[in-house]
Amino acid sequence: MRFYIVSDTHLTSKSNWDCDPYTLPRPIDHLCYRESSQIIKKAFDLIIADKTTDIVFITGDLTNLGDWDSHKEMKYEIERLQANGKRVFAYPAGHDFTTADEYSFRFDKNGKKIPQKKADTKEVFEWYKKTWENDVIAIDDSSYSYIAQLDEKTRLIILIAKDNKDNRLVITDETMNWASHQITQAKSQNMTIFASVHHPILYPSPIYKIIAPHDMIANNDEIAKSLSDAGVDVIFTGHSHMHDIEYKVYENGKTFYDITTGALTGYLPCMRIADYNNKNKILEVKTIYIDDIETELGCCLQEYSYQGFIGFMEKMVYSMGDDINTFAKMAIGMSMKPAKVKKLSWIITPLGKFINHSTFGRIGKWTRKETGFNKKDFADIKDKKIVPYIINCIKCLYTGDADLNPNSKEYAIIMSFIAILDNITDKLPINIKDKLHGNNLKDIVQPLLYNEGICDKEAKIYLDDKAPKREKLKEFTSKKGGKILTILIISIIILSPILIPTSLFFALVISIRNLFIN
Repeated sequence: MRFYIVSDTHLTSKSNWDCDPYTLPRPIDHLCYRESSQIIKKAFDLIIADKTTDIVFITGDLTNLGDWDSHKEMKYEIERLQANGKRVFAYPAGHDFTTADEYSFRFDKNGKKIPQKKADTKEVFEWYKKTWENDVIAIDDSSYSYIAQLDEKTRLIILIAKDNKDNRLVITDETMNWASHQITQAKSQNMTIFASVHHPILYPSPIYKIIAPHDMIANNDEIAKSLSDAGVDVIFTGHSHMHDIEYKVYENGKTFYDITTGALTGYLPCMRIADYNNKNKILEVKTIYIDDIETELGCCLQEYSYQGFIGFMEKMVYSMGDDINTFAKMAIGMSMKPAKVKKLSWIITPLGKFINHSTFGRIGKWTRKETGFNKKDFADIKDKKIVPYIINCIKCLYTGDADLNPNSKEYAIIMSFIAILDNITDKLPINIKDKLHGNNLKDIVQPLLYNEGICDKEAKIYLDDKAPKREKLKEFTSKKGGKILTILIISIIILSPILIPTSLFFALVISIRNLFIN
């Protein structure tokens, strides 16, 4: 059985502009929403041309602004797939509707955002229900969750989350009880059950816990365990726009996989195709990239999406140290006001210069004890800048499969520097791990450098076998933290009378004294 997984289409109808959107500056956004209609059309054309499968999952955020014109276009594209013999299992998510008096926006002829009402939740679900209701076995009326038969031995259960009183998304007990009943029935008939929900159930990266903790199902750990115990091995998710495969092994030996697919209209525009052998319980997953759409972009779509997201971040980092005015303009895309950026230029500019001028030669000198290198060992990379490696980490966070060779000198120097920082934070009187959701810096940075787990882009998963082994990587440790922290404290004490008023100076001295006494 073969099927496609498409996520986060974010279709944005051209009717949301009062002018030709290409007469306006390119939006500062990692989504190609001006090109969304053409990208979706190209992707669906590829699916229609594939005569080896008739099944398509679309895992939420069907539109970007939640307006009815975009919903009508998306429904037309779904019906186009169906008219060509495809069975489509799609469902809306947060971008597609509102549960309150919430407004989205559209653009006037000058590109200014104008408030516009988003579609009502119930109306949206009823609208898309018409596209799948004839293909389903059962529907949970409390949430619009549903279960469908994919082939003789395989079913798909779609779970829809709701906002709770704390404005967090949860899969309610009522829905989980319904799901448990459906899964039990299916397993009694020796069925394989795949699940899908819009938000990730397993964190696509440790850093996701820090940058987007509220972009997970609030009861995600509980849901993952419940699904695993019930007999679900794989769930297909989206939302994060990260192309990732994560897994968790429970005490009972069961392995639960979360396969997250990147945004079709984001960076990089892609979808997945999966091939499941029910006899051998083997799931093969491959990535299909979208390119060459009808609109003339001046370059291929992959490069265009890179320029819009990663290229933007590169320019922002480089301007941080050399051109505060450009940085201030670009910072709008990161929800930072230009006036505030300029007020903080006294700290932003030197920090930017430090980041942009940092080389492996400089950091290599600080980490010789940890790496065991002498100057000659890293002489060939001493002039390499650190910034391109930071940018690559961000790129791989979204495209999957971080690729810095763990046997390289660059990897050793970076992880040794992180080991020094971890040792410093261990000496502080506050628990940094609590702030990092139980992680130290090593746990966060290492997956950004190299993927030691399953390949995110192409994977063969043996559902009846033991969990795949993670690659054993070299550990780097440091004992410099105490010395460095002492030097920093002494430097602060020496410089404080010059930099701050006397009263604050004595307060600082007393605070430092109390830290060590307590």
